[in-house]
Amino acid sequence: MPEVGINLNEVVEKPPLPNDDYTFLIKKSELRQAKNPNKNTGQKEWMVYCELVPQEKPDYAVFHNWVLSPGALESSQATMSIKKFFATIGFQWNSDGKFNTEDLINLRFVGHTVLENYNNRMLPHLDAVIKGVE
Repeated sequence: MPEVGINLNEVVEKPPLPNDDYTFLIKKSELRQAKNPNKNTGQKEWMVYCELVPQEKPDYAVFHNWVLSPGALESSQATMSIKKFFATIGFQWNSDGKFNTEDLINLRFVGHTVLENYNNRMLPHLDAVIKGVE
């Protein structure tokens, strides 16, 4: 069998992103459909999938989805409702009430992260949206 040309003794594990407030830049934003049906609506809901880069630690990323189901949109939490998120950071959507996911790329905002267990892995999770940044 061929030997793998990597020295595992030299690998340094990257620590998880600490729980803290960060200034996030939205690096990626796209419309995606959920793989599984929503337990309340029975539909495969659409969501805005975003990759958030903390400017204080740009070698990390936080992945966040804003689901476009009625329940999520009606939430008063900016981490759940994209409408509340826009209001919190001062983003103005179109006069017809619509927006383009590409308009979110390069938006900056302050948010708080916490580590959460996801499939036995500790991953950073956007826990709060604090304010927009110009």
